[in-house]
Amino acid sequence: MVVLAREQKMLMLIGSSCRVPLGRPLSKWICVMAILLLSTGCSEVLMRPRASTQSTPEPVPASAPVPTKPSAAALATAVNTVSKPITAGAPALAETESNFWTEMVAARRFTDCNYDPAIESWAKRLTASPANFNANVARMQPYFDYVWRRTQALQMPSEVAFLPLVESDYRQVYGSYGSPGGWWQLMPDTGRSYHMDVSRANDERVDPVKATDAALKLMQENAARFNNDWLLSIFAYNVGGLRIQRVLDAKGIQPGQVEHVHQLGLPLTTEDHLHRLIAWGCIFANPERYRVTLPTPLTPDQRFTEVRISHTTPLSAMLEALGSFAPEWKNQHPLITKRGEIRYAQRVLAPAGTNAALAALGDLHRFRTTAPVLAQNSVRKPVVVVNHRAVITARAVAKPQSAKRAAPKNVVVPARFKVRNGDNLWTIARRFDMRVKEILALNPGVSRDTVLKLGYQLRLK
Repeated sequence: MVVLAREQKMLMLIGSSCRVPLGRPLSKWICVMAILLLSTGCSEVLMRPRASTQSTPEPVPASAPVPTKPSAAALATAVNTVSKPITAGAPALAETESNFWTEMVAARRFTDCNYDPAIESWAKRLTASPANFNANVARMQPYFDYVWRRTQALQMPSEVAFLPLVESDYRQVYGSYGSPGGWWQLMPDTGRSYHMDVSRANDERVDPVKATDAALKLMQENAARFNNDWLLSIFAYNVGGLRIQRVLDAKGIQPGQVEHVHQLGLPLTTEDHLHRLIAWGCIFANPERYRVTLPTPLTPDQRFTEVRISHTTPLSAMLEALGSFAPEWKNQHPLITKRGEIRYAQRVLAPAGTNAALAALGDLHRFRTTAPVLAQNSVRKPVVVVNHRAVITARAVAKPQSAKRAAPKNVVVPARFKVRNGDNLWTIARRFDMRVKEILALNPGVSRDTVLKLGYQLRLK
């Protein structure tokens, strides 16, 4: 230890003081105080950093380069290099950009999965069995892909293509009179308003092409009516545009001001409809969370396109061209399956890779030559369409009068009619041999979108 001059003088003082006999009080106290001062001073010397232990920075040579701040371009390159995940088998960005599922998720309108707790509840219910969910999505993928591409051509959000998922799970559902039917679950009056035939013999609501045309036109009208407010447009699809407009007028709300479904006081079924719609998008956006796997996107040849049949074609020829996909195709085209043939100029859905084979189906003579057994079972006589309009007119003239629906006999039309359980405008008009337009003319406060309540009285005269 290096002792400074002040500490040396103190030691000499202690030595001279302590050599004095200790019987003297003054000498005793001087010795004790000196020892205490010396111990304090030495401790400070021990705790003080020594100059010899501090590191001296080496001088920088004149030839050494001076460090500079990295440029923005170099920093960006470094960040991109470091931030790339090192994962085996990870898809490249170019592959995911053209992925159907990625594009579909990005085109959603409602992306907040925490919008309502019921959304998470529905997502878990839909994916309760991951194996069944995966199989179901793989089954309906061609139709979902077809509808979604049509919505994108019309600049609609992906949720419009989710509607058949919620309504029917992309299955053709036959609807009875007064009940919804088809993929889109269209009501009979709605189908007729879009020039669809809805009858016992021919219910075109189960025609995938015509029903999709009608549903997309309806959503376009809803969007135009509510200033592109898709929340209100989807509500209008469920309960009718007139009802939504009445609620907005009663509450003084303008389109674009609705932040939550509870503001409108709509039925719980309508709120539940929206929650299920959003839940499907949340599952597609995060399949790992729900332990499900989305199928590989379809190739251009696998994607479904509309095919217009140029000649009346037997169903067996269509099924032969489709191969292994024939059973599922029959389920999605029940009207054709029921008739056993594809009529002239009808539009059907089929994979793009089969277009060449389907184009050759118009020539029935060629088909009979290549497949005589199927031809004998399917068609007895060759069908030659010279003038389609003339043939239809001739059939209408030749139709026996007994086939027409006979007018009800002894029908007494009351002045007022009380609505019963299950009644609607169409069934009431049919019961009293009237038209819906006649009933609407007698009841100015009633429209086609009005939901008739039990006990409501209608004027019929």
